Amino acid sequence: MARNAGYMLLELLLAVVILATCLVALGAVISQGIGEAADSISQRAAREACRAKLEEVVANGDASGGGQIDGHPGLQWSLTREEHTAGAIESPDEKYDLVTVTVTYSTDTGSQQVKLATMTDPPELAQAQGAQGTQKK
Repeated sequence: MARNAGYMLLELLLAVVILATCLVALGAVISQGIGEAADSISQRAAREACRAKLEEVVANGDASGGGQIDGHPGLQWSLTREEHTAGAIESPDEKYDLVTVTVTYSTDTGSQQVKLATMTDPPELAQAQGAQGTQKK
């Protein structure tokens, strides 16, 4: 019996070491999963804020802007509006604006960006069409 007692103690210590190693590894995996979930939540909030800000900018016809997004600390936004022309090579006469809203947010690995863009009529064309619409009534 005395000879088997030594083996039982050694087996017990080995089992405790294996269990402790597994628990440390499991803790690291859970910690990483929580971090990635938090990043995913931040990305979704940034995407939704970017979509809402793009809709607001297009509706108001804003030409520039930026700053912190209300109700979302840590989310910064910026706006770019680029004028483009399209049409035949000889006479590109169709004008449009490319409006891009960029939302920047922080994660554990650094800052990330979400960009959404849409094409709109240039502000002067939109105003002219709006004036024609009110004259027809």
